[in-house]
Amino acid sequence: MPEAIPNNEEGQHDLKEKAKHWANERLGWINELVVELGGEGAKVEDILPEPTAVRDEAPMPNWTPEQTVRAREIGQRFGYGAEQDVPSGLTGAVVIAEGGKVWKIMAEAEALKAESAPARIIFSGSANRALGDDELTFLRDKKGVTLPAGTTEYEAARWVARAQVTNPAEQPEVLSFGYAVAEGNPLTDEATGQLVKIGETDSGQSVELLRIDREDYTNEANEAKFRNQPISGRVMELISESLSKAGDETTPIVFVTSNTYASKQVNEVRAGIANGRQFGVALYGRQTIVGLGAPVPAEMPLNHLPGDLRAMHDKLQQLHAELSQ
Repeated sequence: MPEAIPNNEEGQHDLKEKAKHWANERLGWINELVVELGGEGAKVEDILPEPTAVRDEAPMPNWTPEQTVRAREIGQRFGYGAEQDVPSGLTGAVVIAEGGKVWKIMAEAEALKAESAPARIIFSGSANRALGDDELTFLRDKKGVTLPAGTTEYEAARWVARAQVTNPAEQPEVLSFGYAVAEGNPLTDEATGQLVKIGETDSGQSVELLRIDREDYTNEANEAKFRNQPISGRVMELISESLSKAGDETTPIVFVTSNTYASKQVNEVRAGIANGRQFGVALYGRQTIVGLGAPVPAEMPLNHLPGDLRAMHDKLQQLHAELSQ
């Protein structure tokens, strides 16, 4: 994970040099594994196939038991399938829980506890996606909570966020923040209600809710689609832009997500460099999600790993190329 970046002699963060070292180290891990799996001269593209469109449809790798152990060990260095939560390593950040399935939001809430002195905690969720039957059943059977059909991911995020609050606000406070549901999701000057404060932790940290909006539409084939929903990197950029607008150019931003998506680390490092601010990623571990009783396998499916490592490799190469220009 990205370590805290020291100041250079001028007192500025050398974001690019730190990121280059970070990328080189991780490319070395992958190349080391490729040689172990394929021998001297083996190429990444021959050993680690590109990820399939549907991860569960990826073929099972033809690895020996020893190679499998080694591949999992390398994968866990990145966070793929890690047993324990993987913190960002950044201190005093604005920490954003990504959202998703309700057990994922709950696992993100657990993982953010490992973050060092967050400045603010933001839970996010889609107001357009209703919880699935599997999520409602999980809440009823595992947590004793019955929510009505049609409950949205955003409402579930609010429920999880409230559990972190010890000093609730009498009414949610609409914060000075907003973005357009349009291409690029530009920051607006309006307080749109997309970001609200619902209270504080016992340590005085602001606990907030970010509504992830999108445009739903039907395409020419009469299929339900959506567009103009901000991706994770853009969500971090929006918070960064709002901080800069308020005169804060230094507070780091951390995104908390599943270790299934460890390659997001590269996306956020790149976005952080582009914004002149430290961006980091924290990942919840397998023990956290399994401990919740979520309907997920106890171990990361092995067929996911080759494609995930290939995606990580290709993104790291792109980052390295950008930093070398």
